[in-house]
Amino acid sequence: MVWDEEKRLDEILADGRDIVTRASAAEKLFGMTAQYPACLPMYGDLYASVRGEDLGRADSLTMEMEVKRRGERKLWEANWIDVASHPLSLVISVGGLGSMVAETAICTVEEAECTAAFTYVGDRATIDVTFAIRDIVEGTPLRRFGVNGFLVDWDGFADEDGVYRASLTHGDHSIRGNDFLHTMIDRFSAAALEGRSHVLVGPEEALLNLELQVELLRKARVGTDAA
Repeated sequence: MVWDEEKRLDEILADGRDIVTRASAAEKLFGMTAQYPACLPMYGDLYASVRGEDLGRADSLTMEMEVKRRGERKLWEANWIDVASHPLSLVISVGGLGSMVAETAICTVEEAECTAAFTYVGDRATIDVTFAIRDIVEGTPLRRFGVNGFLVDWDGFADEDGVYRASLTHGDHSIRGNDFLHTMIDRFSAAALEGRSHVLVGPEEALLNLELQVELLRKARVGTDAA
């Protein structure tokens, strides 16, 4: 949500908490740009059509997210800072508000790949989480994720009207729908117009995301100055 790489991790957390507090005090509608939670209805439809049952309670969640940048590459911690909020937003959306079991957490930050594994205890589910984020220079970026071992590949495409849309594919099965970012923006706009306070990724989820991102980065920095 907020990153100044010149600041210590505790200062970054303080900045995030300050923004959320100020937004609440000003009675402003707060939303975090994290589009993957918007995929869950479409993902649930594909899950049900293939497995013959609704998604139900999640026990595990995995994600691989590759980024192929047009400009300068973001490596090591820059990659983590830029991308890790996306899989974490999916964890919070699936599991609900909660916390990471600290003693289960493992995080690595390497030149072009960062990985994390941990148990997350939320108010909707307890989930075993694994994810990897990569910065690549060749090939087509992989966007693969899934709950309870049901993995799908995301792809984007322009329809016959030139509108950017999304598809999810599992083996020979696929489903198409609105682009996740467009869905997130539509829901935020509707909440603003209708005077509702609930958005797809609100202040509590955004702050929890930042806290998880920082806590995992501390794990990766073990043996160095983790503050």
